Amino acid sequence: MTGLWLGSYVAMWVLVLIMAIVMVSVLRNLGVIYDAMKMAMPQVGKLTPDLEVGQVLPNATFRTLAGDVLGHRDLAGVKQALVIVSPQCGPCVRQLRRMAGQPPDPLDGSVARRVIVSMGDAAATVRLLSEAGVTDGTLTLVDTERFASRAWGVTATPVTIVVDEELRVVRHIVSAAPDNRSAAVGSTANGSSSMSEIAWSAKDGK
Repeated sequence: MTGLWLGSYVAMWVLVLIMAIVMVSVLRNLGVIYDAMKMAMPQVGKLTPDLEVGQVLPNATFRTLAGDVLGHRDLAGVKQALVIVSPQCGPCVRQLRRMAGQPPDPLDGSVARRVIVSMGDAAATVRLLSEAGVTDGTLTLVDTERFASRAWGVTATPVTIVVDEELRVVRHIVSAAPDNRSAAVGSTANGSSSMSEIAWSAKDGK
């Protein structure tokens, strides 16, 4: 009887040990899966570009929807807003819809042009533009090599980076906050916050 009890006791602790090992393995795999999904999916509600005001944009090379290579230096010459989006990104679609028919920066008339930079291939980008109703011929570039992420530090979309004629950063703006309203959090050269994204939301009543 004593031997049976001892055997049962040992078997119980072996079972507990096995269950503990299984639980640790499951939790570890869940962490890996979560990290992978977090990296793969666009995030909103925070400013991500690691760019200082006044800094010249690091080198990057993109392609047009027609497949032509275009270096970011080819964009120099005008003050412009670079709108960085991702295909299959709901906030990106909403942001592009809000921008339709609006000036590049509603509160800064010196911003002469808007350029859309899509972190996806040409086909996915065309679908994104179609879904967002962008039909005004806005210059659109595709960033399949993830230069915006690797060189500019963009890991969440949508994000707008405003640059001057020499591609120096004027401000960068997170374009969607957790409550799905636009939020101006980019610092301008004089230290004030841009209200451009709020202007887009206020004008369409969203």
